[in-house]
Amino acid sequence: MRLLVAISLRSVRQRPLRCTYNPLRARCSRMWRDQRGVTAIEFALVSVSLVFLLLNGIDLGRYIYYRDQVENATQSGAHAVWERCDPTKLPIVPKCFADQAVAKTAVASVIAAIVPGVTGDRVTLDQGYYCPDAAGTLHAVTNVASPPSQCISGVIPGVYVRVEVTYSYAPLFGNLTVVSMFGTSTSTTSYMRL
Repeated sequence: MRLLVAISLRSVRQRPLRCTYNPLRARCSRMWRDQRGVTAIEFALVSVSLVFLLLNGIDLGRYIYYRDQVENATQSGAHAVWERCDPTKLPIVPKCFADQAVAKTAVASVIAAIVPGVTGDRVTLDQGYYCPDAAGTLHAVTNVASPPSQCISGVIPGVYVRVEVTYSYAPLFGNLTVVSMFGTSTSTTSYMRL
């Protein structure tokens, strides 16, 4: 039995390969070796990646710009209240402004001059007593005579105005960029001591 298997394997190994011409195989072989048009395909693949990066860069830059503008506008709104109100005229609503709606409208007009599209319903304005802790974070004080324990000892709580602005950002390219994953609402808060 072993002898027959060895003889049959030897005979298979010694047979020369026959060359047969297959036109389909030859055409595929020529197309595989052909280099024409490769540059166009490579350019198409690379340009899609570059356009995606460019769109993300533009939208991310725009998002950061608007976020900074909202932050600056919030600080300008708090500064506008500070300019209008004298510390001897506290609280701000009855003495500096006729009512809360007039105060919000005045602050919203200052903010809208910097960031278009911000209206009074996106602005929160209030005042209160706050004291800082060791890190500089402000804490609300309900009773001036006994400030919270996290406040720096010996520091008298001051009257602060708090302005908060909420801005809805719309990505320029919709869901094509990563900015759409950040969320469309940006909220910033600014405090100004009166």
